[in-house]
Amino acid sequence: MVKEFLVKVVDINNVDLYKNHSSFHKGDSGLDLFIIDDLVIEGGQTVLVDLGIQCQNRSFNLCVWQWFTKGFYKYNSYILMPRSSVAKTPLMMRNSIGLIDAAYTGPIKVAFYNTSNEPFEIKRGERYVQLVNSDLSSVYMKMTNVVRNTTRGSGGFGSTNNSRPRGVNNTSICNNTRD
Repeated sequence: MVKEFLVKVVDINNVDLYKNHSSFHKGDSGLDLFIIDDLVIEGGQTVLVDLGIQCQNRSFNLCVWQWFTKGFYKYNSYILMPRSSVAKTPLMMRNSIGLIDAAYTGPIKVAFYNTSNEPFEIKRGERYVQLVNSDLSSVYMKMTNVVRNTTRGSGGFGSTNNSRPRGVNNTSICNNTRD
């Protein structure tokens, strides 16, 4: 069953990053995501980086009798994970990987932690993370202008219990002390 990522670019100035974008090799399981703004992450800090997109993962609903009540498509959960090349940097995803539930339609963000003592600059157009189907099947991307309405909507990073994740403050930057 083919699953496709429906990607909505939030700011028109970033459409050029995703126009004609896909996986780099046929059969790839990861769809690279782009950094949209230059940013310096200070040593020992965690920064919540907005990737400038909203996304949904859908597949064709094979249950014909559900077409009348649930529609032609089934929406799937998916994973945000680091690319292997992130190991060449001092960055790591603060939560290792991110499970994105099928009903989440808000902005895709990643919490980067700079493990070094030195500042590290991320630049527009660089790729550090990727979207992956939960079953590791090949990825396909389609640009869209809308995302569907869900009861979950844009509630993410601890929204189930209405709490902000520890280590990420309102400015999306925090100092983490080291031992």
